[in-house]
Amino acid sequence: MNTKDYKCVLIIDETLNVGTISNVAAVLSISIGSKITSLIGPDVIDRSEVLHPGLTKLPIPVLGATSVQLNDIRNNILSMCLEDMLLFDFNNFAQQAKTYEEYISGLQSAEPADIVYMGIGLYGKKKFVNIATQGLKLIGA
Repeated sequence: MNTKDYKCVLIIDETLNVGTISNVAAVLSISIGSKITSLIGPDVIDRSEVLHPGLTKLPIPVLGATSVQLNDIRNNILSMCLEDMLLFDFNNFAQQAKTYEEYISGLQSAEPADIVYMGIGLYGKKKFVNIATQGLKLIGA
């Protein structure tokens, strides 16, 4: 992967409280890192010979959006069927579930209108990520 051609962003509902925003960002980041392992750099040993585990090679801006914008962006990305674009989402069922099994059960039985997206993560070609996120600002800015 040539990281200069790719971009990773998180887009989170800007009306959420700071604790929930942090949780959504953490969950999306873990999910992205698990699928795109090339995003993580090698471990680094500092001058004192202390090991620092690898961090992301790309900056990951956290952008704010309304729930309507989140739905629109998600639907637009899905409709484009881009091979190089990965979409990750965090929804109300993920937030409410106490176990992964509860999340699966809730999501599988939900009507599409009952799924409320609280955040999405995008990873793909810079051009398409920039188009998808045009006009959004850093959350809290």
